[in-house]
Amino acid sequence: MIYSKNQSDKETANLLWRNSRRELGQDLFRLRSQANITLNRLSQDTNLPVSIIDHLETGFGQFDLGSLLKLTRFYGKSIKISLIDATTSSLED
Repeated sequence: MIYSKNQSDKETANLLWRNSRRELGQDLFRLRSQANITLNRLSQDTNLPVSIIDHLETGFGQFDLGSLLKLTRFYGKSIKISLIDATTSSLED
């Protein structure tokens, strides 16, 4: 199958996004594990559904920034979002 430059850029962006989500999820899981908190307890303490917390921790499914903010505030952390130039970024870097 032949891809146009735009399709290839979109696929690269999607892969970068998935990798970033997984890294974020690993960080959130690590924080919860270090705090020795169950998913159910975190759900009660943050008023977030277990499914949303699970999606954030696994990097799969839908989530919104409001939910992420609730979790980061619970852990006493903040969020830093960086923009990258998609035309010069590559997965091989």
